Amino acid sequence: MLELSQGLLNGTIEESRYGRKYAAFFGIPYAKPPIGNLRFKNPEPADKWDGIRRANLFKNTCPQLIEGNVVGNEDCLFLNVYTPLLKFDSSLTNEKTNKKLFPVMVWIHGGGFHAGSSNNIRGNYILDQDVILVTVNYRLEALGFLCIGNSAAPGNYGLKDQVLALKWVQKNIKSFGGDLNKVTLAGHSAGGASVALHALSKASNKLFHQYIIQSGSPLGTWAYKKSSDLIEYAKKIAQLVSCDFNTTDSFVDCLRTKSVESLLKTRNIFGELGEWTKIGWCTTDEPDTEDAFLTDSPKNLMEQNQMKDLPFIVGGVTEEGLVPGLYTDSSQYSFVTSKLDQLILFIAGPLLNFQNETDFLASVKKFYFNNSIDFSNKDKFLENLTHYMSDGYFIYPEVKMLEKVAPKLTSPIYFYSFGYLGTHSNNSGIENNRNLGVRHGGELLYLFPTPHHNFTKTEKSISELMVDLWTSFVINGKPISKQFQTDNFWERYNPEKNNYLQIGNINDNTDPRVSLSNNLFTNRMNFWRKNSSF
Repeated sequence: MLELSQGLLNGTIEESRYGRKYAAFFGIPYAKPPIGNLRFKNPEPADKWDGIRRANLFKNTCPQLIEGNVVGNEDCLFLNVYTPLLKFDSSLTNEKTNKKLFPVMVWIHGGGFHAGSSNNIRGNYILDQDVILVTVNYRLEALGFLCIGNSAAPGNYGLKDQVLALKWVQKNIKSFGGDLNKVTLAGHSAGGASVALHALSKASNKLFHQYIIQSGSPLGTWAYKKSSDLIEYAKKIAQLVSCDFNTTDSFVDCLRTKSVESLLKTRNIFGELGEWTKIGWCTTDEPDTEDAFLTDSPKNLMEQNQMKDLPFIVGGVTEEGLVPGLYTDSSQYSFVTSKLDQLILFIAGPLLNFQNETDFLASVKKFYFNNSIDFSNKDKFLENLTHYMSDGYFIYPEVKMLEKVAPKLTSPIYFYSFGYLGTHSNNSGIENNRNLGVRHGGELLYLFPTPHHNFTKTEKSISELMVDLWTSFVINGKPISKQFQTDNFWERYNPEKNNYLQIGNINDNTDPRVSLSNNLFTNRMNFWRKNSSF
């Protein structure tokens, strides 16, 4: 049993991969339920509770659409804490004989700002090391990111949820044995973009001390949209749910009376491509008020040197844009081939500096498709499309972010590319026993356990390497591993060398070798450097 600022808390005991006992506390409320008048408002700290709160079961995920059905509940602002089991007594009291405080990793889940849950991130691997893991729920979809450009609904509620969770950590983590002065903020995909935005936002100042950005950059077109663009989508929602847009206050009040299902099922406002790519509501710029999270575009904030000068790791996987279903689902393939020009523009048009769409499309097709679109050669076409989607959505925005901020920062930065493909099909690029590449999220199962999967010897070694690197960074600010011959093997990023750690052989993704390299995807990145508006 622990005593927090909110009251007494009782957790449970779990066991790590290598048999280490640790304490787990599930479903701790860090904010009041964002329901009723608190829907579309900044989060408020959770109330205290009476008696002893049982924290042995996960609580609600935040509302999201899964295959057209609403999953989750608006009362969802919970977090989970996994902490090394110090010499607690049999009732899990906080009387510890060991006064050592552990560094903390706060994990922000991905899911494109429309899906995901902290409950899917378990501590079984990370807790083999002396770190605390905190995983956080935050509001998603319109409930988390609706924006109408003024104080009635400024947007970014999901990010403000994350800020409040970080404040909760500062206030309470010592009760779990955590060091509030050694907090690493980490996340993947939308979570990675969120981490980068926290590094740019004054609202997050002094709430963390280093960060890890995996497969996410706020420069990506899926991660940030101007508020003026999002306002137009809000007006479309008004028609779908019968709420007049006469005044913004009355419009938002009306939305507060609508069911979660009716609001989430307005996703069609983003069009067919928005539906297929799952891109819609996301982060935006807000009016410059005291409680704003983001008051300018990420690009402008980077140019204004707003990126926090703290140590960080950044990187992603080699085939970020791989969609295995395109190889097996004829209807998906037909959709993409019929909408190819629109898809090319949708993915990364705003990133490239062309005066007209014709020039833009011609340039992309010349470079990525060798000036010839051959739908009959399905594998080659999809390989080229994967490269374009990978670069436009993820790799170039991440490389560009790194290139913009690294020369201005003094703290160490570590850049990586993950390109190892195991033997399983879950979260990878294996489809019907075909090796298609390492898809978005393909590194996560090496950091966090995946149900019903038993690692091969090689996969286990890669997992141990990833856990070593991530946890050593959390502990000491430097990613090292017992698998390396020297603690200085992974060199800090040098903007002149463009150096990075390659995990997995870039020419054979079944080869687990780890090496140092320079200039990731040189020709492809140079295409974007030459033509980018950034």
